[in-house]
Amino acid sequence: MPVVLTPEIKELVNNALASGNPLLLAVVTSDSKPLLSFRGSTQVYSDGQLGLWIRKASGGTIEAIKAIPKSP
Repeated sequence: MPVVLTPEIKELVNNALASGNPLLLAVVTSDSKPLLSFRGSTQVYSDGQLGLWIRKASGGTIEAIKAIPKSP
């Protein structure tokens, strides 16, 4: 079942950094270790999608998402 972001969630996400609550992104690295990083610039892209700014497109976060794109 797809996730539908409510107006309240959209507002919380879009204002997270300004309200002092930056968002964290969690991925699993290729050696099965968790990797958390602050993503204060995460924004709602659509009713079921988030967009986030990745500082280094060739860094560990993107590689981890490519290797394990979704949880079981």
